[in-house]
Amino acid sequence: TTLVWASKGDEPRYSDLAALLSHLGYDAPPMVKTVVRVVFAGIYLGLGAMGAWRMKAREAAWLIGALSADYLMLFNPRTETCSYVFLGPFIASLALFYAGQNGSRWLGRGLGFAALGLACDAIPVVHGMTDRWFKPLLALLFLPTLIWFILGSGATEKKSAEV
Repeated sequence: TTLVWASKGDEPRYSDLAALLSHLGYDAPPMVKTVVRVVFAGIYLGLGAMGAWRMKAREAAWLIGALSADYLMLFNPRTETCSYVFLGPFIASLALFYAGQNGSRWLGRGLGFAALGLACDAIPVVHGMTDRWFKPLLALLFLPTLIWFILGSGATEKKSAEV
């Protein structure tokens, strides 16, 4: 009931995946938005479970936080641009992680740019050009990076090896 109630307010101030699609010219019907939110909740849950199984406890805890923040920014129908403050530390910390690895420095730089992009509200001119679509785009592009992290480049050891 809460999800249905919250989704009734597609106002211009919200900045979720639906706002990004709206900026591109596609306004999905409310039922489609709800189905997509539920399907992706399952996908994010599965990714979290996979990460918890494959990673050490500390890495898995970080991953669950990053997945949770990413999901909320993309699929919460009441996400405002200032809400992305929750996602910023996860993107910035992964930028630092990859910046220190040979062969992944380009990814670290890209993530560093994304972390700075989440602060675009601080510059009024830039915020006016990027309002409602840029931050959801960054959150959407963060998902493949999280999947990459889960599938091996970030997971230093399998959890089963700890036992």
